[in-house]
Amino acid sequence: MECPDVRQLADTFVAGELRTETNHVVYHHLERCLACRADVNSRRALRARLQSALLNAQSLGPKPKFLVELRTRLQAEAQQVPPRRAMRIPGWLARAAALVLDLFPAARTRHRG
Repeated sequence: MECPDVRQLADTFVAGELRTETNHVVYHHLERCLACRADVNSRRALRARLQSALLNAQSLGPKPKFLVELRTRLQAEAQQVPPRRAMRIPGWLARAAALVLDLFPAARTRHRG
């Protein structure tokens, strides 16, 4: 694998989305090539900073009004499922989504710490 190939795959490599065989080839190239290794390390650092900024950006989270309305709609949907079909996908999914919404503020607080 040559430098242009590695640079073309770099973002996918950093995201961990390459096949195992391709990962090995990229790792082998990075062991030999300081320029590509520096490029991949820069991309890793940028990705980490972006993830941190997004996790800590309160303005990007859902608005409380939206969460309340969504929770209400999901709970209403869960109640409309006939009892014998209660655990099929629509009812089960609505109940699970409502539970996730109930836990969302706690999970978001944990990520900031």
